[in-house]
Amino acid sequence: MSCSGNLIWDVRKRSIGFNEPNAVRINYLGRREFVQRLKLEATLNVHDGCVNTICWNDTGEYILSGSDDTSLVISNPYNRKVKAAIRSGHRANIFSAKFMPCTNDQQIVSCSGDGIIYYTNTEKSADVNRQCQFTCHYGTAYEIMTVPNDPYTFLSCGEDGTVRWFDVRMKTSCTKEDCKDDILINCRRAATSISVCPLMPYYLAVGCSDSSVRIYDRRMLGTRATGYYTGSGTTGMCVRFVPAHLASKSCRVTSLCYSGDGREVLVSYSSDYIYLFDPKDDQARELKGPSEERREELRQPPVKRLRLRGDWSDTGPRARPESERERDGKSKRTTKRTCTQVFRHTNTHSHSHTQTQDTGSLSHTHSLRHTLTDTHPHLDTHTLTQTHTLTQTHTLTQTHTHRPHPHLDTHTLTQTHTHTHTHRHTHTQSDAGS
Repeated sequence: MSCSGNLIWDVRKRSIGFNEPNAVRINYLGRREFVQRLKLEATLNVHDGCVNTICWNDTGEYILSGSDDTSLVISNPYNRKVKAAIRSGHRANIFSAKFMPCTNDQQIVSCSGDGIIYYTNTEKSADVNRQCQFTCHYGTAYEIMTVPNDPYTFLSCGEDGTVRWFDVRMKTSCTKEDCKDDILINCRRAATSISVCPLMPYYLAVGCSDSSVRIYDRRMLGTRATGYYTGSGTTGMCVRFVPAHLASKSCRVTSLCYSGDGREVLVSYSSDYIYLFDPKDDQARELKGPSEERREELRQPPVKRLRLRGDWSDTGPRARPESERERDGKSKRTTKRTCTQVFRHTNTHSHSHTQTQDTGSLSHTHSLRHTLTDTHPHLDTHTLTQTHTLTQTHTLTQTHTHRPHPHLDTHTLTQTHTHTHTHRHTHTQSDAGS
């Protein structure tokens, strides 16, 4: 009861200006007594597909949501009304959307599964907003992150392993092919989540598909457009940490977030637990740089993925880990036949018969060829191919000599007949239980 009473009093003091606007959030966010009292208050039916991202505005009055239906919706959760439904221009599932700070909720930045980022102004028409797109990422763009109190810049991360930094004062669109102008960090592994420290916004946490979380100091980084770009994934990296049992695995980070005071980082992994890291912990600092084996692994190019509508989106766009795909592959190799065998058996039988008489000769040849091919071209498919070839050749030669006549009369007749018959039979059988 004390928690409820204190909360009501603190909200009251905030409303009359006695408390800082963020005081209630800082004091009650994460408190067990408060969280246990939470319950479902309302359901907002504003989308036709899975909702992948929600974001509060600065005042806590509105919610911005993005969905598989490719639309952006600004809702008031208190009166259950929709303030604005925006045709985003996205053609793929929206994975992340944020209000730009200090813009009176009029400017929104969002990204989708096809890697396209849209910079949207709610006061402008859809045709104008569609021109403000960035197609720099190849592969999925997973998350958008704004910088506190900065209405001009934002960051993005994606499957191509890059973290990019955009400044809308320099450009509001970019459709350059294979653009590298705005790359801030190249992780050389899929960068699946990012978070900016709320108190020291030059610290940037990046979660990757190799189980690691890296924290960078943005003051030591730059892009090709701004200068000081090195292209290295270790430049500006302050800390790199990973759970001990995941050090040699590739478990995808699905989300990470700084605490309100910036002292801790909460990280969730696909098919694993949630971890709370202290960036200043000595053990975390011991993992500052990757090992040589890990560096070699990081040099591998990222794999493009095509995410279709409806595939595991109810568990989040980053929920399909590489380790899960590797385990699936090993299981199939263990439980199913993977060999490809070709057996060829050839049996040729020839028979020759020659008969010679005064009046002629007869030659008969018979050959039989039998070929058997047994192939396993797939994991669970058995194909049997049988080929029979029968060749028969008949040669008849007849010579007649008439001696009673005054002159020799010799007559030779040769007849040859060849017959070839080939029969091919193929039988395919699926053996799912193998």
